[in-house]
Parts: sequence; structure tokens; C-alpha cells
Amino acid sequence: MNKGYTYIVKRDYGFAPNPFGGACTLATCKPAIRKNAVPGDYIFGISPKALGNKLVYAMKVHEKITFNEYWADERFQFKKPIMNGTPKTAYGDNIYYLDFKRNIWHQSDSHHSFEGGVVNRTNLNRDTSSNAVLIAFEFFYFGSTIRDVPKEFETILTKTGDKHYPLGIGHKPLLEEECIPIWNWLKAEYSYGIEDFPLLFKKGFERYDGNS
Repeated sequence: MNKGYTYIVKRDYGFAPNPFGGACTLATCKPAIRKNAVPGDYIFGISPKALGNKLVYAMKVHEKITFNEYWADERFQFKKPIMNGTPKTAYGDNIYYLDFKRNIWHQSDSHHSFEGGVVNRTNLNRDTSSNAVLIAFEFFYFGSTIRDVPKEFETILTKTGDKHYPLGIGHKPLLEEECIPIWNWLKAEYSYGIEDFPLLFKKGFERYDGNS
């Protein structure tokens, strides 16, 4: 039996998740979800309370692969950051691989590195604590046009976990029977894919230091 997860998307740059290139990927942040989720599971991202606890995105996991597999996969070369490109390419999330010979993680110049591609250990350690990338081809990404959650789903989606939940604060596990009606509502109301650009694209490219 599959399951689901709901959590707060604190910063929507199109990086985590990254909805571009025909697949919605979760390759950084949220190591607990990336560790525990399996193909067939549902993931729902909700905006912070200050933005109304609205739906930012929803994805149904199709594949779960390692960072090295993600790095080498021809399908996801588009998601490697191009820092002098558009915001869409600068926020690429295909940034890690493990150099087995030296047992060292590579971190690309990206939203999660320091200026000039200097490794940000805080982000690297958090991201690679779960060597897993989640991939969805069936997804709804609303970006700056975040959607109200119907009343019947508010308690399920917007009440995220506290310290008593096994995944920690800001996460909440869901049962499959809770996820399916939400997914059916989304399919009835919207089309798969990207509805709008990420909320924070308008700020231009920014780096995340990992400490907030």
C-alpha cells in the first residue's frame, strides 16, 4: 500500500521541487521524505501560513534513483545548473554526485552552493544525508498561482507534523486513502504540468545558505 506526505514549501524558487524539463523532481532538501517515499507515493507541498497554506504543488512519485544515477541520466541533463542562463536553468537541482574513488561528494555551483561554486557544507550534508532523488511525470505545479485547498482537504493537507511525528516538524505522513480523493480532485480541475512560474522567480537568482 502506498502513502503520502504533506509539508510546507518555505521557499519556492523552482529548485525544490524543480518542475522543469517535463518532470517534477525532489533532489534536495526534505531528506526524510526522499528517504522514505517510494514509487506510487504522493507528495503535497503547501505554502507557509503567511501565504494562506495554499497548494504549491503535488506529485505522484514514479521513480526513485540515487544522485549518481540522476547525474548521469540523459533525461535530466537539462536540470544541471547553468548559472549564466535563465532562472529556470540557474535553479537546476541536478547538482550532486559521489566520487567513489575519493569518497567525496561533488556539489555544483548552484542555489545550494556559495558564490563561485564554493561548497556549502551545511546544504551538502543535509541534502546527501538521503541519497535519493524522487521523480514524477504526473504532477501539478502552481508556482505563483498557488491554489486554495478545498475545505474537505484542509485538515489533511495543512496541519503539518510536529516533533511527535516520525518525520519531524513541518512534515506529515498521509494514508493512501487520504491522498486519492485529493489527487482525483486535482485531475478533475487541472492539467498535469506547470501552471505558472515559481513565486520567487521575480526576485532574481539567490543562493540559500542553509541556515534559515
